[in-house]
Amino acid sequence: SSTAGRGVGMDVIRTTINEIGGETKIESKLSEGTTFSFILPNVTAVNISDCLLVRANKTIFTFPILSVVASQLVPVDKVTTTTNTGRSIIYLGRILPFFDLMWILGQEPVQAEEGQYRVIIVEYKQSCIAYIVSDYLNPQKIVITEFSENMKVPGLLGTAILSGRQMGL
Repeated sequence: SSTAGRGVGMDVIRTTINEIGGETKIESKLSEGTTFSFILPNVTAVNISDCLLVRANKTIFTFPILSVVASQLVPVDKVTTTTNTGRSIIYLGRILPFFDLMWILGQEPVQAEEGQYRVIIVEYKQSCIAYIVSDYLNPQKIVITEFSENMKVPGLLGTAILSGRQMGL
């Protein structure tokens, strides 16, 4: 209609809500109208999250359980490598980037065992990424301490102190 906009404002709202881990749903019915639903995460003074813990070599990484789509074994021969896109796998008909968690830290990569990689698939900002891990550990509630502005590490949010005085990234 003559009063309709281009949706730029709603796109900004959707992007902002998705960035903080929320969800936006829009449902339209002809002659009835449109319903906008915004699902926002609980915000607390302390950043506590239910996380899946994984080990990559000797380093422990934590992923919010709500972001973990799947964990599975991927045969080495199912990993594709191209010059433009790097390594990738196919998951449910989609091509996903395939990364070794140790690459983030610049350390020795996780090795395949018996011709297979252990993998977790994580969703972030409506995209999925597959990460190679050495082992799946038990989920835990953790308190996340975000890195300061002076110590930003691309791909990492912060640290968590785990049981047994271990640190998770």
